[in-house]
Amino acid sequence: MQIIDAGGLKIARIEFTDGHIGRGDPPNVYIILSRPITIIDTGIKSEANEMMFNRSLKELGLKVSDISNVILTHWHWDHSGLASSIVAQSGAQTIAHVYELPRLMGGYGDLCVLSENTKAFYRSHGLSADLSETLVALAYSYGLPSLELKHMKAVSDGEEIIGDDYRLKILHTPGHTPGSICVYEENTGILFGSDTLYGRLFPHPVAEIYLSKGGLIYSSLGFYPASLEKLGLMNFSQCLPGHGSPFSPVKDVIDAVSRFIERRLSRLMRLLESADRPRSAKDILEILFPNIGDFEIYPAVAEVILLLEVAEKRDLICRTAHDDGISRFVIIR
Repeated sequence: MQIIDAGGLKIARIEFTDGHIGRGDPPNVYIILSRPITIIDTGIKSEANEMMFNRSLKELGLKVSDISNVILTHWHWDHSGLASSIVAQSGAQTIAHVYELPRLMGGYGDLCVLSENTKAFYRSHGLSADLSETLVALAYSYGLPSLELKHMKAVSDGEEIIGDDYRLKILHTPGHTPGSICVYEENTGILFGSDTLYGRLFPHPVAEIYLSKGGLIYSSLGFYPASLEKLGLMNFSQCLPGHGSPFSPVKDVIDAVSRFIERRLSRLMRLLESADRPRSAKDILEILFPNIGDFEIYPAVAEVILLLEVAEKRDLICRTAHDDGISRFVIIR
């Protein structure tokens, strides 16, 4: 456990290591040590993590029943895992963006619908049924939290949670998920960056579908650059990310990720400009990542779809109609 002192406001950072998969950093849980006690995210659900969380509270002179607010930055299993247990013991108010509520309160039936729709989304981009199954399993194999409506408070961009020594502002930053939020502590300038911003060059958001237009399914990925631009207009003292250690200057990281996306987008445009026929996401994936490993396929697919959706939003490319139902893209000249 790390105690962060930000101009007199103390914040505890706990890494939830048990059950963490992949090569990145385990998820963080933050406890704002001012009344009313507020925690940001709840880590991975496991007996070991719950015991560690309770030990940490005891070291801080707190009990679970002291927690008044649980802010969930998004629904993913590594950030909402212990939410049901903490809320059941404390009666805390659970705060999340309105777009995340269906998944935070979902059950097995909701997960099945989400999984099938996501597989259809991947297949519409030309990915094989086997790869679509693999990608969905990586994203959704840990289930949904199934929180109760009576404990939930839906928030939207700009709403505030005010305590004795803190003022938390909700920043809606879609991309990683449709309802992903960052939390801005206005007195100290601290940004709780969640999985929107955590110090790496590109945080590999997953393909979270939520929008259907003209029979075509889109994801939240295309909104990610706009979320970065929104954060880039603000002045933060430091970022407490969803994974990894706190960092600053925050603007440097935002600018680096934005430049990375623009470089990749230029590469995509050159590829499509020189193509002799319309290209699907699968075609582009095979050209840009010819020797991709099993685990790396997950962020690679997300990156290609993100770039295609951003280019579409900017009216740089368009889809062409094909009888096989696969979306293929060409440059708008």
